[in-house]
Amino acid sequence: MSTLRIVGVVALLLTAHAGRVWALGDVQVSVANGKLTILGDANPNSIQISAGIGTGAFLVTGVSGTAVNGAPAAAVTDVRKVKIEMGAGQDSVEVLSVDVDDTLQVKMGKDQDTFLMDAGRVKGNMQVKAGKDGDNVTVRNGARVGGRLTIGTGNKNDTITINNASIGGGLTINTGAGNDHLTVQFTDVDPGEESEIKTGDGFDSLAFIDVNFEDDVDLELGDGDDDVLVEDCDFDGEIDADGGDGDDELDLNGDNSFDLTERRRVVDFEEFD
Repeated sequence: MSTLRIVGVVALLLTAHAGRVWALGDVQVSVANGKLTILGDANPNSIQISAGIGTGAFLVTGVSGTAVNGAPAAAVTDVRKVKIEMGAGQDSVEVLSVDVDDTLQVKMGKDQDTFLMDAGRVKGNMQVKAGKDGDNVTVRNGARVGGRLTIGTGNKNDTITINNASIGGGLTINTGAGNDHLTVQFTDVDPGEESEIKTGDGFDSLAFIDVNFEDDVDLELGDGDDDVLVEDCDFDGEIDADGGDGDDELDLNGDNSFDLTERRRVVDFEEFD
């Protein structure tokens, strides 16, 4: 094959529509039957997902030297749902002001990873599963999830922040063991599904600030000395809070409201203010 022919083939691979041809690169992007699939390799990768031009259009951009289908970025269209699997390596995923018509599923993999959803909307369920090492998961800035928001991390020291969000289908958080930090603030959890929050063993710190829980709340902290701050929150359903073994503290600050007709069970907190 002539040199000119080889160059032409390489150029075709690098510029082909994402989803039809995969070029060599750190992250591979494809679309099939309305599902956007993003796959990382075993090395550290960083990507940003932003809105494209048109219905169901997205732009996946590599950051800090990460290639996407062998190029700096890949544009895709006709996307209804998104699945991300980053693999091993210290990875970063940022989902920036995009609207997903169905579900968003994220699996970060091994090593210390970072996930951010900044603004935007997911109409269906949203699931973020981090790996075994210390991870950082953030949902913020007016982000909306129509279905259930599920966040799970491993057995190292993790940080989860939900700030200024709206959740329509209930909230599930499971941080596993480790010394974890969880903050939920300025957030509405709509009625119809309960919120389930489990932090596992370790010295955990939790803060709920100006959160409107319109359904039941189940809080399980596991073993270890844990601190929980509840400030200016509204609880419209049942409350079941278990501090577990250890020296646990529950602080009620500001103006919290509770539905007195609903059951409240608060146990195994050695300090309760």
